[in-house]
Amino acid sequence: MSQTDIFDQPDIQQPDELSESQMPVVDANSIDFEELAVPELAAEAPSFSPQDFAQKMLEVALEYVGVTRANNRQQVTKFLNLFGLGFTDPNGVPYKFCASGVSYSACKAYCLLSGIQFTPANSVAVFRTVLRKISQSYFLPSTVCETIRQNAITRGSYKSKAEALEGNIFAGWIVFYSFDGSARADHCGIVIDADEEGMHTMEFNTSSASSTNGGACAQKHRTYGSVLGFAALY
Repeated sequence: MSQTDIFDQPDIQQPDELSESQMPVVDANSIDFEELAVPELAAEAPSFSPQDFAQKMLEVALEYVGVTRANNRQQVTKFLNLFGLGFTDPNGVPYKFCASGVSYSACKAYCLLSGIQFTPANSVAVFRTVLRKISQSYFLPSTVCETIRQNAITRGSYKSKAEALEGNIFAGWIVFYSFDGSARADHCGIVIDADEEGMHTMEFNTSSASSTNGGACAQKHRTYGSVLGFAALY
């Protein structure tokens, strides 16, 4: 099974490379909620199952297939605004948004399942209110893939590639890649389906030109060669 793009919309404006290690590490534990004026929600347990959440997150993420830095800068900026970041760094280099896109989809999914109302105008502000809830119950939303992966390891929800391939890989799991061959994740996505040969995934900030910084939201067909492991959300 070859590694090909499915409904891939490459970003023709390839930015200067901003590596994963250069991304500001902002997550649901470190974000300055007071500065961003994020209200506290009541500490209620989710009324839906982890499987419902993971599959809703995937459903939401698939809504963004075809969005790129070039054709929808506003939406890409919203992914990053969730953590208080803008479209570019101080030097004008566009930020990577693979982890932010997954996190944004998780927040939107949580709100939809919980009946929390939002509009296009206030969505980012509303989604910020559930960041901690997602961190408490599922995974640590973050701007950096490796931060999400390390938290999954800590909380016991992580499955290495070998462990996952011995069992089943389920829709809605977060998959972590290392395309540079290191032991750190430099990209992530959400599993759509999988078999022994590879996976269909939904990914942010990818394209046929660059797997880790392609600027597009796309469905991909991946083999397991560059996979580090998975956050098994259920």
